[in-house]
Amino acid sequence: MDARHEKALALSTDKRIRQVAGPTWVVPSQSDEATVYLVNVVAASCTCPDFELRRAACKHVLAVEIVRTVTTAADGSQTVTESVKVTRKTYVQDWPAYNRAQTVEQDAVRALLRGVCDGIATPAHPGRGPKPIAYSDAIFGMAMKVYSGMSARRASGDIKACAAEGHISRAPSYNAILASFDRPEFTPILVSLIEQSAKPLASVERDFAIDSTGFGTSTYRRWYDAKYGREMSKAVWLKAHAMVGVTTNVVTSVRVTDSDGADSPQLPYLVESTAQRFQLAEVSADKAYLGHDNLAAIEAVAPCRSSRSRRTARARARPRGAACGARSCFARMSSWPATTSGRTSRRPSRPSSGSWRRCAVQAVHRSGQRGAVQDPVAQPDVPHPRDARDRS
Repeated sequence: MDARHEKALALSTDKRIRQVAGPTWVVPSQSDEATVYLVNVVAASCTCPDFELRRAACKHVLAVEIVRTVTTAADGSQTVTESVKVTRKTYVQDWPAYNRAQTVEQDAVRALLRGVCDGIATPAHPGRGPKPIAYSDAIFGMAMKVYSGMSARRASGDIKACAAEGHISRAPSYNAILASFDRPEFTPILVSLIEQSAKPLASVERDFAIDSTGFGTSTYRRWYDAKYGREMSKAVWLKAHAMVGVTTNVVTSVRVTDSDGADSPQLPYLVESTAQRFQLAEVSADKAYLGHDNLAAIEAVAPCRSSRSRRTARARARPRGAACGARSCFARMSSWPATTSGRTSRRPSRPSSGSWRRCAVQAVHRSGQRGAVQDPVAQPDVPHPRDARDRS
């Protein structure tokens, strides 16, 4: 803390500092008791000679920024609460470069998209009938529809303009574009295009992060609920697991699952796919990805920087092939000692059915055997301590 901040801290205790109107505050002078200065908290300005000379925050501005509120309790004790103004860091914008990039963005996207679609091959069309739309043209139309942010019908004008400019050989109709989103053979092609478009940044990106995010759809699950006597509905959403470069935020690898897809099993694929085009120096992820298989996948392509951190992570990681099964959760909670204190006595809390089922879902996804886990609420294999006391 410099001398100006120290003087401001001492000046802030002066009870003559008060707010007079809106953002204007009155601050007395420390050298002349008859002089006061006006501080504008919005403009961060002051009428003192120091601010007029330096055009920077003076001790009077700093004293006002430290708002002191003293609360006196019944026993005479005082509580002092200080709030300090935090200035957000800003950056200089290169407006000529920004404006130039914005004005040519659409043309650049069309040219780059045409370049990545050049390598897409269309299977031969056997037999007679109309010739189908080329895979490259269909995927180009899908990408332009999503990039425009409009509906397929409203995006048809942009797609036809791309065909007139020679980016595609044939402009697909909006119905053909919508039908292309439902074609499963396009999924691996789109994933490869994402990976290919990130390859030019291989010399820039060395540190990566992994996480997942959800995407809503226009599909709903509907069912009749006998308990409430009405039809229920729930939106269907998908989960995208992505590996992203921390410098440019480019997506280097992606995998899409349903809404129940676990995060941890996707890490080895994302790491191995990214390692084919990038040199990995560091991989960051939250604790949901902690596991021996994931650590081994990262160590295979990115050396750990600290042996101590590697040992700690391995010690905390879940063993290979192991899952937090519902029965093991029940066994741990059933082993808690029961408390007996008269009327307030209660037996150990059982884990909720929701917690059990979440653990069971994890076990199913790790084992890959759907329907192999029974309902742990209906068939616990560990007797509860109170059950034993009742029988005795």
